[in-house]
Amino acid sequence: MITQRLVQTLRLVAVALLATLSSALHPAPAQAVPRSFDRAAIDTYVSAQMQKHQLPGVALAITDGERIVYARGYGIAGGDRPLMPSTPMYIGSSSKSFTALAIMQLAEQGKLDLDAPVRRYLPWFAVADSQATEQLTIRHFLHHASGLSDAGFSTVLPENATLVQAVQALKDARLTAPIGTQSQYFNHNYDVLALIVETVSGQEFGAYVTEHIFGPLEMTHSYTSKAAAQAAGLAQGYSRFFGRAIPMRQPHPAYGLGEGFLIASAEDLAHFVIAMNNGGTYGTTRILSPDGIRALHAPRLQAGFRYGMGWFVDSVNGVPRIHHGGATETFKTFMDLYPSRKLGIVLLINEGYLADHYISAEQIFGGVEQLVLGQGQPDVTSGYAVPQLGQLLLIFTLTVAAFQGWQLWRLRTWRDRAQSMTPRRRAVDIGLNFLIPSAILAVIIWRLALFFGDRFNLVQQAVMLFRVLPDIGVLMLVGTVPDYAQGLIKLWWWLLRPAARATVGNNQRDPAPVVTRFRQVKEPSDSRSGS
Repeated sequence: MITQRLVQTLRLVAVALLATLSSALHPAPAQAVPRSFDRAAIDTYVSAQMQKHQLPGVALAITDGERIVYARGYGIAGGDRPLMPSTPMYIGSSSKSFTALAIMQLAEQGKLDLDAPVRRYLPWFAVADSQATEQLTIRHFLHHASGLSDAGFSTVLPENATLVQAVQALKDARLTAPIGTQSQYFNHNYDVLALIVETVSGQEFGAYVTEHIFGPLEMTHSYTSKAAAQAAGLAQGYSRFFGRAIPMRQPHPAYGLGEGFLIASAEDLAHFVIAMNNGGTYGTTRILSPDGIRALHAPRLQAGFRYGMGWFVDSVNGVPRIHHGGATETFKTFMDLYPSRKLGIVLLINEGYLADHYISAEQIFGGVEQLVLGQGQPDVTSGYAVPQLGQLLLIFTLTVAAFQGWQLWRLRTWRDRAQSMTPRRRAVDIGLNFLIPSAILAVIIWRLALFFGDRFNLVQQAVMLFRVLPDIGVLMLVGTVPDYAQGLIKLWWWLLRPAARATVGNNQRDPAPVVTRFRQVKEPSDSRSGS
């Protein structure tokens, strides 16, 4: 009996030792991140940021592995409609991720070669450089490595231009970098890709995306048609006017689906993010192979920014991140993957004012990202509040308007005041009316050029200014037009009316002779009266 118990005890000890040794040699994979986060903290933070920036609406979805673990809408979708996670919204340049996926699907089916010249599929395709026309491949456009940029393409396409017309317009586009050497973000790269999808698949781009991406991923609140999206509750887009959110029409260029005008809900984009984080699989549906997904997420160039195929690649506080945001005139989108943690965040905002893109939207997303990744508690009070900036801008604009009004009121006496001016002083006075506003415009253009870099195009930025920054446009008009007007009026008075100038000149020379003649007439009379 004792012997049997001893044997059993020894067996248990042996099993325990083997288990310990096995664990040491083959440790269980550690969890990369806690699979829980403070949902109440996220809700509180987003609500506080919305109040701080007076945003109309926000939709948020968070994915973990193969599940959506958080989905909520905040604020309004327009009027009295609450904004929901299922509310369709424009996703801006996040559309490029769908275009790249469509190209990769066709490549995996053997219907196109990523390294083939674009002219194999679009024989009439051309850019301004004939040699580059022959060399450009599909892969160059996927990685924004075509050498094309807004700096070399000044054409502003009408909203009703077709996709074919948009690509044909590139015949005037000049290269601003050698092909394949530098990433230069250029929206029209993805117009070319969308047209290749149409040519190879035999379907319109919108129809292809709906059938081969939206459908398999159960993206039931996603659209390529603005009319269909409106019928399904498309959110109203907003801009700002001196800090106050105002509803504004969102353009929907017919050629722009592949570059930035797909429409989707936060929940639907979460389905897309799940597939991207899980080797191309959503549920039981596979939309691309794991190798294809890895290719999409692999940057090709180190010069410029790191860009895969329809995805930016970087890291946040040491955590690898794959992402593509989007911004239109009235909407802002974040779509971020954290593949090492199988996490994803989708954030949509129906506010497209340029300052919101870079201030309020970044503050909201940065705080949510910090909470989801477990990197601390964000401070909602830090950073500028966009409405306050708008109020300061209004005060400054009114001050400039008051000064310009005073200057215009004084203009009525300028001709009289100018009579005592030397020609040089008069020239300086008139010149300042042209020099000051020209200097203001030069500084604005210079700063815009620095901000947009290779994407800067004076014509496009001027059009964009009044679409996404209408109050800045008003300030520019108030600060420049009255000065130019005053300068032209003064020139009209003193340079284009020589007769008036001669009359004034005579008046300046006549006083002394008149006095002399008066004395000559008066003196004899005085002498006679005194005799």
